[in-house]
Amino acid sequence: MRARELLRSRALRLALLYAALFGVSITALLGFIYLIAGNYVKSHVDEFVSSELEMLSADYEIDGIDGVTGLVNSRDASDRNNHWLYLYIDKHGRRIAGDNDPWPSATPGPDGFLTLPTRAGAGQIRAREAHFPDGSQILVGLNDYEVGEMRSALARSMGFGLGAMLLLAIGGGLLVTMATLRQIESINRVAHDIMAGDLRQRVPVGGSNDEFDALGRNINAMLDRIGVLMEAIRGVTDNIAHDLRLPLARLRARLEASLGGGGNRDDLERAIGHSIEEVDSILHTFGALLRIANVESGRLRESFSDVDLSAIALDAEQLFEPIASADGKTLEISVEQQVHIDGSRDLLFQALANLVDNALKYTPEGGRILIELSTHHDVVQLAVADNGPGVAPEEREKVFQRLYRVDPSRSTAGNGLGLSLVRAVALLHDGTCGIEDNYPGARVVLRLPLRR
Repeated sequence: MRARELLRSRALRLALLYAALFGVSITALLGFIYLIAGNYVKSHVDEFVSSELEMLSADYEIDGIDGVTGLVNSRDASDRNNHWLYLYIDKHGRRIAGDNDPWPSATPGPDGFLTLPTRAGAGQIRAREAHFPDGSQILVGLNDYEVGEMRSALARSMGFGLGAMLLLAIGGGLLVTMATLRQIESINRVAHDIMAGDLRQRVPVGGSNDEFDALGRNINAMLDRIGVLMEAIRGVTDNIAHDLRLPLARLRARLEASLGGGGNRDDLERAIGHSIEEVDSILHTFGALLRIANVESGRLRESFSDVDLSAIALDAEQLFEPIASADGKTLEISVEQQVHIDGSRDLLFQALANLVDNALKYTPEGGRILIELSTHHDVVQLAVADNGPGVAPEEREKVFQRLYRVDPSRSTAGNGLGLSLVRAVALLHDGTCGIEDNYPGARVVLRLPLRR
């Protein structure tokens, strides 16, 4: 199985492709070096031949035929390995000194050199000829077998080196592939365990801080978020069962009593009226739940536009100030002007209205509620503060859960969805929402990105 997985692995295919590209690149580089090195040695052979011919020509200028003959004989005698070719003939083509072979019939190339075969068949002779005023001619050549030897040695070295590099590249690719497969396999195991129902599993994260560690951290954060959402769903289910069981039970009892008769028309109408109120309360709760779900879906971002939060804060103050005065409470406002963000005006107004309504609900008579709007660098801070009983630190996150209400508030009107909607609106606008102490009371703060 491991071998089949390895062969199907994309990482192995990429490693082999890299090895092939690497091999082609190295082959091209070594081939270039091979040509350069061969031509370099060949050029040195040609330089030696040209220098030797110039020396013989200079000797002719000084000592004539005898000087050239003596020098050729001397050179020929000292060339024990027969690397050099010397042939000196007179104007009639008769040999004067040097090699016994006849004058070659080859024609010089564009560079003035002749390429001649050797008796032993190893390499070639690079030769040049010169003509003297008396009609005599001399041919000087050097065996370039060293060029061939160098090229052969270089080719062998390159072949061994290329083979070793390819083996290292393939071996390294296999090691990298196996390491990658191990990391992917660990992620797959976690995914299988989670699909089997074990949501406690997490992807192992090492200390290398590479791409797999970043992926593992992101997956673990996603799983943590899913766990929180699952807990929230369970909490919502429990709260729905708790909050809706009582009104449904009352509604059933009232309907049964009305069905049993025994009352006059006025009693029946009152029972029906109370039943309708219970049904409206239940529908309102489900409507609020659907609205929060719609906000959390993110689809409403498509309708975002430029929103003036200063105007929203002023509208909220004008709406709730008469209600606060009627209850013997003070509603104040402190806002910066022309504070703009990208968002939904209706949702932002609904969120602020929920905060002010909560503050009015829990602030005692004679209390004070303050709406604040300010900017700090690129963050907008919208807050509603009161001097009511406040929220205990251990309850400050729970109150944002759907249908959650602290125990003392169970007797207060409401469905426990107001702050859930506020946080959903904040998240929709890439912001945050939290509760702080107001000493005394609570201060609910929305932090939203400022429009750029």
